[in-house]
Amino acid sequence: MDTRKPYPTDVSDEEWGCVAPNLTLIDEHAPQRHHELRELFNALRWLVCAGAPWRLLPTNFPPWPVVYQQTQRWLHAGCFEAIVNDLRSILRAAQLRVGQPLSSLGTRLRTPAADTRRDSLRCVVGASFLTTV
Repeated sequence: MDTRKPYPTDVSDEEWGCVAPNLTLIDEHAPQRHHELRELFNALRWLVCAGAPWRLLPTNFPPWPVVYQQTQRWLHAGCFEAIVNDLRSILRAAQLRVGQPLSSLGTRLRTPAADTRRDSLRCVVGASFLTTV
């Protein structure tokens, strides 16, 4: 695929280093792979941030059915949950917290503050890891 002009939603090298281990379901050089995983992930980030339907994916990304199919594989394999768990661990370590949060133990605490925080997060798949909108 030709190089394209980057979109603001494209994953940075640092972000890619964090998520790539969770998104690689088969070998990076497998013969059935026609598109780079990073480009597929960039396309998914664009879709999520733009809020656009699959068929409106710009043509300089891989074809939308390919992006859709790979996204379904990632969803069924639990890749995004693994990314969230890794991110949660990193943030807890940065805040010098130990152990598991209550929500990961199966206890759901609902508070207005928690709902506000959740609503303030936008574009979870495409957001920069340590920033909120």
